[in-house]
Amino acid sequence: MNKISFWAFFILLLISFSGCSLLKQTFFVSYEKTSSGLKYRILEEGDGKRPANGDLLAIHYIAKLKEDGYIIDNTYERDEPLTFRIGKGHVIKGWEEGIPLMSQGGKAEFIIPPELAYGDRSFDKIPSNSTIVFEIELLDITKPKDTFEPDPEVYESTPDGVKYYVKESGDGKRVEDGSLVRVKYRGYFEDGEEFDRSDGEHFEFLVGEGMVIKGWDLVFRYLREGDKATLWIPFELAYGEYGRGSIPPNTNIMFDIEILEVKKPIQPEPFNTTNKDTIETKSGLKYIIVEKGNNIEPEQGDIVKIHYTGYCVNGDVFDSSVKRGQPLKFVVGSQQVITGLDKAIRYMEKGSKARIIIPPNLSNKSKKIKEIPPSSYLIFDVELIDITK
Repeated sequence: MNKISFWAFFILLLISFSGCSLLKQTFFVSYEKTSSGLKYRILEEGDGKRPANGDLLAIHYIAKLKEDGYIIDNTYERDEPLTFRIGKGHVIKGWEEGIPLMSQGGKAEFIIPPELAYGDRSFDKIPSNSTIVFEIELLDITKPKDTFEPDPEVYESTPDGVKYYVKESGDGKRVEDGSLVRVKYRGYFEDGEEFDRSDGEHFEFLVGEGMVIKGWDLVFRYLREGDKATLWIPFELAYGEYGRGSIPPNTNIMFDIEILEVKKPIQPEPFNTTNKDTIETKSGLKYIIVEKGNNIEPEQGDIVKIHYTGYCVNGDVFDSSVKRGQPLKFVVGSQQVITGLDKAIRYMEKGSKARIIIPPNLSNKSKKIKEIPPSSYLIFDVELIDITK
């Protein structure tokens, strides 16, 4: 090896080793760590104030699983910032601790361990005991108003006391009792703090069927397809004196809604069980396979998607996902549905249809609920659409 090639080789070695070192330095990210285990780094310093307990915040965020980088949610994509009051326990502990470390206009990244996020609970996109990475932009900080009084010059009122203001009138079908309504919405308290939204997706319900709070059932009858409106619902027609979840007792609530579609509901047809065998299990559960599937059966822990119609023994329909146009998903063996339906679904195959006859001891209904008398047999026509392992 001549002198020139030797030095060239030596220099290449130096570049290789220093390159590795530079790569390590380039990709090493330093985080601050709190005593609770929260890790964070400030990406951009804001030029505003820091939030205080009780402030109403507006943020954008991107959430992803630390394990594989899977994006759980992204408010930038739907251009819908989230609003909430800090220090009130309405968001996960990691946010309650971390966001006050930011300034208005700033951006930060947080690595939030399970005990400061969702713990051992699992959600649709979040496995249990997940560490979650949030990139958060703190857009705005305001002092919330204590109360809201709908302006009678702007808001109309139903006879029951629901106030509504149509900000943009549609020209579609009028909503009636029994209409299947597809809607986008954002729910918030009188001080502006958000408690729920349709997350860019639509929500469907049957008007007058008790599927939503009473205030919605009452006020939607005054609206039509294409309307964009703000609703003010008194607590008596919302969640009442007991509240629910993050909604305190005796709390008036508000909604911004857009009615995307109004249509007549699908009327379910009872399955034809003529000349089909009825099979009875030891528990007293009976089922009739109306159409066979593809030999794939659900197992404990699988997520199944079904359409169903529930009948009383006199033939009256008491519930139907077909009528709503919304299939039901549940985890097999998790007690998310009545015992008889949970047991019966295991005798079906993906793509199959069955009539299921559930005795009172497997119906979880010892009291009269809606149209269902106590200790009644229940009949379900079920289509098993899909199984997710």
